[in-house]
Amino acid sequence: MSTLAGDTLPMMDEYQFHQLLAGPAPVRVDIVRLGPYFAPYVPASGVPGAGAPYGAIVRGHSDLLAAETVEGVRRLLLDIADGCTRLRINDAAVRGA
Repeated sequence: MSTLAGDTLPMMDEYQFHQLLAGPAPVRVDIVRLGPYFAPYVPASGVPGAGAPYGAIVRGHSDLLAAETVEGVRRLLLDIADGCTRLRINDAAVRGA
């Protein structure tokens, strides 16, 4: 299971995430554990193109998107993606957590 330290966590704004989803390539999002919560995290390897933003998704440059369950994060991501077929959610590492 992936667990990340919140104080050193790279972040990307929700707007940047929408920009990635609007592109032509699939965007992989891992679900990681942050203390008692689960959060969507776009790894650098999951971003098409060099120099693209990556990290935990935040709203308004400061509010980390997170949920108490893996399924809650999945629902949040599907809602944000609004039917985008390029979203690839990787929650295998946290299943059963």
